[in-house]
Amino acid sequence: MKPSTKLVIILAFAVVLTLGRIIWYHTQIPDVQPEAAGGQLDARQVDFSNSHSIALDGEWKQTGKADNPLYTQLPRYMQPEVAGTYEMTIQIGEQADHYALSIRSLYSNFSVYANDQLVYQTTDFENGPPTPVAITDLRANENDRLKIRLTFDEFHGNERARSLINVRFGSSQQIQKETYQAGLLQFFVAAIIFIHALYAFVLYLMKPKKIGTLFFSVAAILASLAVVTSDYNTLGYVMPLSHEWYVRTIYF
Repeated sequence: MKPSTKLVIILAFAVVLTLGRIIWYHTQIPDVQPEAAGGQLDARQVDFSNSHSIALDGEWKQTGKADNPLYTQLPRYMQPEVAGTYEMTIQIGEQADHYALSIRSLYSNFSVYANDQLVYQTTDFENGPPTPVAITDLRANENDRLKIRLTFDEFHGNERARSLINVRFGSSQQIQKETYQAGLLQFFVAAIIFIHALYAFVLYLMKPKKIGTLFFSVAAILASLAVVTSDYNTLGYVMPLSHEWYVRTIYF
């Protein structure tokens, strides 16, 4: 095969992957994405019965750091200085009976309150970082408002082992659907990479002199392991690891 032909194939493959990613990204964007100001989010224009979940962007009310509350963006990454309490009040309309939160923050203990009631709390971090948490069956009060309070208690990572903080809000049905789809997609990608690893290993057994196929097989196995232990930590759904072994696996 000519080098120019190989280059065309590689570029075509890269273009297909990029277009697939762009299409996936745009299909996940909600029709309306409101932004909070002063700890208040007006989501009455969002049709939660049909739309994707929304990101809780904008200003959160941060308490516990000083006498006067601060209004700030929810930090993007979990790190030591992030520890504290963040509040947001969501104005909802009469659109769904039950609402839900999806929270992802692998390296921290955290608690979640809805209308001042504890609805989730990390039980024992030493048993392993949690997979993204879907908190369902949340209800607005009589004024169609839902006050969300997040408390990040302790950080277990370091400057290199930071995790993305991602908080989304929607109907219970939509949050459960999106969480399931994301986990399934991550497993699917890891499975495809693992199949290539097995295929390369079989080729190596057939022709042991071609050591490159063995190297590729090992690299693919490690890549598939990296996929299921990063981002959504989908490995935690089927094989919970202690925090110590989770960190060892990531570094390995």
